This record gives sequence, C-alpha cells and structure tokens, in this order.
Amino acid sequence: MFKRLFSILLILVMVLSFSSCESGLSAQIVNGAIESLDKITTYQYDMNVNVDIVYDTFEVVVSTEFNGVFDVENEQMEMDINSCSIINGDEGQRVGEMYLIDNIVYESVTLIVNDVHDMEPMWTKREMPAGYWEEMNQVKVQIAFLEEVVQVEVIGSDEVRGIDCYVLEIIPDMEKFWQTSMQQPGVAMLPAIDEEFPQEVFKGFSMKQWIEKDTYFLAKAEIETVLELTPEALGSPEEQGLITMDITIDLMVYNYNQPVSIILPQEAEEAPEMPKYTTTTIIVTESATPINPPELVSPHNRATGIDLTPVLLWKEVPNAKGYELNVSRNYDFTDIVHSVSCRLTAYRIVEGLMPSTQYYWIVAAKLNPGDPHTPIAWSPVWTFTTGTAAAERKD
Repeated sequence: MFKRLFSILLILVMVLSFSSCESGLSAQIVNGAIESLDKITTYQYDMNVNVDIVYDTFEVVVSTEFNGVFDVENEQMEMDINSCSIINGDEGQRVGEMYLIDNIVYESVTLIVNDVHDMEPMWTKREMPAGYWEEMNQVKVQIAFLEEVVQVEVIGSDEVRGIDCYVLEIIPDMEKFWQTSMQQPGVAMLPAIDEEFPQEVFKGFSMKQWIEKDTYFLAKAEIETVLELTPEALGSPEEQGLITMDITIDLMVYNYNQPVSIILPQEAEEAPEMPKYTTTTIIVTESATPINPPELVSPHNRATGIDLTPVLLWKEVPNAKGYELNVSRNYDFTDIVHSVSCRLTAYRIVEGLMPSTQYYWIVAAKLNPGDPHTPIAWSPVWTFTTGTAAAERKD
C-alpha cells in the first residue's frame, strides 16, 4: 500500500512541474520546461520525505533523506539514503548507498535499531531488467505525463540557491492523473482502485514548484498531502479500520549539466550477485481458471513483531498441484527476497529477513507446476513487519 502511494507521490514531484496548463506566462514556463528536458546531461538532487501513518492504535513515522547524482548521458547514478522510522515507539534507522552502472544495481544497507548496529554494512549487486534506467531517471520518465491537464498559476518569484525562479502553484486533475499513474511500471501491476476513490482518498493536497527563469529547469518542489484509505479503496472490503497518511515531500534539484564523477567502491564490485529483479506481473486475469486463489492464513495481514524465521501458512486449494510463494520488500514485488515453489501449504523462511522491516507476501495456486502455461490464481497481497533484533535475542 505504501509503495503504491509513495510511487504516485514521487511521480507528482517531477511530473506536475512540466504538465500542460492554461495560456499566458504559465504556458510559456511549461513549454520552456518541456523543451529543457533534452538539454539535461547531469544533475543532483536532495529529497526529504516524511510520512506519518496511523491505523487504529498502530502508528508508523518514517523520515527519509535521498541525496543523488544522475549522469544522464552515461546512464549512471549514485544515491545515499538515510531513513529513520518509529514503529509504535521502537526506533530504527537504515543507512544505505545505491549505484546504478552498466545496468547493474549495487546496494549497501546498514540497520540501526535503538542506537544499536544490528548488522554490518553488506553490499549486494544484481542485474536490472531492460528499461529500469528510464524508470529511475525521473526527469526523463515524466515526458509521458506532459499531456495531463492541470491548473498552474504563477504566484510570484523567488531565489533558490541564488537563482531567480518562477513560483508555481499547481492544482492537478486528480482523476486523470490517477488513471495515468496506474499505467506506469511498478504501479500498474498493483490491485486496481476504482476511479471514484481518488477524490475520497486525497483529503488535502497542495503543491508548489520553483522553475528557473533562465533555463526553465526545475529547481525546487514542495508537496503536502493527507490521505484517508478505507478497506474498500484498498480492495479489502472485508476488513475494518481507516488508514490515515500525512505526507510531505521537499525536493531540491541543482548543479545541472556540471561534471560528475561516479566511482563504484571496491567492496561493491566484489559483492555477491543476487537473483535478477523479476518483471513478472503478479495479477490474475479475468479469464476463467479451473482453480481458485489461495486464502492466506498466517501471519495475519499487517501483523507486527514477527520473528525472522516465520512460517507462512495458507489454505489448500482444490485441484492445485503446487504453489508459488513470493516475499518482497515492496508492494509491487520488484524487490523479491524469497521466491519458492512447493507442494505444501506452509513454508518457513530460514534466512534473509531483517529486523524492523516491512515485507509483502503473495501465493499462487498452480494447476500443473511443470507447465509454464498452466492456469494460476494469485492470492491478495498481505504484509507483515518483523520485530527488532533485541526482541529476537530475548526470545
């Protein structure tokens, strides 16, 4: 759920500043911004994302800082990530580095829980599927959104890092924007939300953009939004409760077209190679299938404090000859940590999970596991959050 909304908000950050608008000075600025895209060879950015999620008595507060360098010409990227979270009083921190060079992504993560380092930095690398660079290079991706209709008003001028900028206030057509967002990679494969829900989900939204007067490059963006998610909006009408999300995003983009040097650390080059990211779309088509989707049992959806070697359970499906289980660090299953085929309705994860981390899992029932074209039916996506390492040791 968070993955989907976060992806949409990231799209908002970069897209809306270049979207079409009414005539006059606003149209001139937008047209200039569109034309400037092809002139960008490198850039740097800093982004702060603050998220406060409340569900009944459960609260999660996450603050994440991204500092990145993009070499558009050579398709290289370097990014530092620092994320602090508080989950019902337990504090955790993730410090990471990420490089994308020659279609290989290199990642390092250090986990700190309650001021205690629970793991040493560990590098991994894996090949990315074709087209991933275009997805990561947000400035380029947004060209697909340029025909979206929004209202843009020039509300003044301001300086950003000593550069004169136009200040724009942007009001999007949320229904059209939602429809386009759902077609983007990594978002389209998620459970569909009815078109009527965007108006109900977005309870508050404001956005400002600072566009450089001389170059029409995006210099700064601010977003504040409040969302309320009902079980119906999330595709789980049988559940109860309301999820409230208060999200702010501050983005600074600077040093356009300046020389950059992205040097991969030696420990990253020597990192073990992980399985390639999957690009399989995990959805069920509307065509008839001779089997039903599995019913997940345990851990319960949104369970917290789960140990690091949990047993995942689901109910048996008549006629199914096998099952496929996927466990991922994100909602759209582009970062799978476990993918196994089995004949039983239970599977224990014996390694690979990290403390204080949210995971998503899904199970498919297969009519004939040996046939790649066999009918399959996927369960809904459930999520659980592991407990702290200190709790694991105590047990």
